[in-house]
Amino acid sequence: MRLKNLIPNIITTCSLVLSLSALHLITQGHFTTASWLILLAILCDGIDGKLARALNATSSFGAEYDSLVDFVSFGVVPGYLFYRIGLDKLGIVGAIACFFYVICGAYRLVRYNLKNPGDGKKGHFEGLPIPAAAGFISSMTLFEERFSAFHFPEGYLVVILPAIALLMISHIEFINIGSPNGTAPYKSPKLYIAFALVVTGIFYPYIIYMTVMALYIFYCIIRYIIINIIKGS
Repeated sequence: MRLKNLIPNIITTCSLVLSLSALHLITQGHFTTASWLILLAILCDGIDGKLARALNATSSFGAEYDSLVDFVSFGVVPGYLFYRIGLDKLGIVGAIACFFYVICGAYRLVRYNLKNPGDGKKGHFEGLPIPAAAGFISSMTLFEERFSAFHFPEGYLVVILPAIALLMISHIEFINIGSPNGTAPYKSPKLYIAFALVVTGIFYPYIIYMTVMALYIFYCIIRYIIINIIKGS
């Protein structure tokens, strides 16, 4: 394996190490730190693909490796996180909700790989991307851990997790924020929006990240509904 192919895979491995560290912290009850590590793993997941395309180092091996890491990092670990923050109190019902999320995450990744061979090209996503699902779960956990007065009841968690799982395997088109738009990077409004969100998130992380993730999900759902209404009219 040449060096330029190895570099993106090292970043992917960092994502795996971060998520496995988060898994250990979850077992110890350190949910806030674990959530931050999952968010860092999401950042690594975004970087590795961009690096691979920038270095012209996309490969079938990298695509398959990235998919396996995504399953662990954004399927298994966030599912277990939600289980430990409240669903474990619901017994078999909570366990089934977590299993359903993980299974849908696996299905989502396989479907994506079959429809999008490892050529490094991405359009909009069919179904909620699994990193976005993990980001929403992590941001919810951060919010709850920071503002204990707004504790999410177990009944809410057992509804939201399967709902996120269903969005992953749905046919709703979710916008690929990182897709190229034909303009130079410094002219792209996405760059400045992302920068503003990161800066704001530094000061208000427990509110900003959950709000952004929720707005992204609801915007894409409403956009899909409106587009289909227009097509049907």
